Amino acid sequence: SRKVYLCDNGFINNFAKISSGALFENSVFLNLKKYGKLNYYEKRSRGEIDFILNNKIVFEIKTKGADFDIKKLKKIAGSIGIKQCYLLTKEFDKKDNFIPAVEV
Repeated sequence: SRKVYLCDNGFINNFAKISSGALFENSVFLNLKKYGKLNYYEKRSRGEIDFILNNKIVFEIKTKGADFDIKKLKKIAGSIGIKQCYLLTKEFDKKDNFIPAVEV
């Protein structure tokens, strides 16, 4: 399925009333796009990757991430030849490959 991102979270929130997770993902998109080309990956048999930056780094966006999420992400990324994986989450547990996000 296609994903659509908009340039203003305030606009989205005011008119669409979408979930905080979708707003979080949209914010990450707006920040990552500054660093290069972004792609999305989805296969029914394998799962999805929210963002692939410059065909080198993958990012999965979760409001609450778990070890299972990073294991799944590494498996999917490995299947397409990418080794660098990060899970961006609003949780703050210190774990490898997890990037905590703070609302500003």
